Amino acid sequence: MRVGPGSAFRVEQTAAAAPPTRRSHAIDGGKKDFKRNATSAHLVRDDGAWVHFSISMADDGEVIAYDFEIVFDLKSVALPHPRFVRVDCNEPGHKNEMERDMRCHLHPGHDGVQLKWTKQEPVEVLRFILGLRPIKDR
Repeated sequence: MRVGPGSAFRVEQTAAAAPPTRRSHAIDGGKKDFKRNATSAHLVRDDGAWVHFSISMADDGEVIAYDFEIVFDLKSVALPHPRFVRVDCNEPGHKNEMERDMRCHLHPGHDGVQLKWTKQEPVEVLRFILGLRPIKDR
């Protein structure tokens, strides 16, 4: 993988996505880009696909929330392959958890489609995301 032109990895302290009595820290590998513009790429794979991610953690190391998305380069995918796959695990008490019992979910190529996802460690989600590759010979 290589670092894309919009790369700005950082760790920052934030009060978002954590109960008021706990501090949280964000590991930012690129904010969600719902337009999926290649200029926002942070990590670019050998086939041109790129990855954005963010992880929120408490001081004690507990993972509070995360999102990982891979966007496939239009030159390497042909319809009907999805253009992207995103895994979200929202902070506790998020609307998705309260109304849909889907705190953690997968978007298979459409922001409006959610499939229930079991919460996993961020490194496992990253392995899953990086392992997704379009099938070219179909």
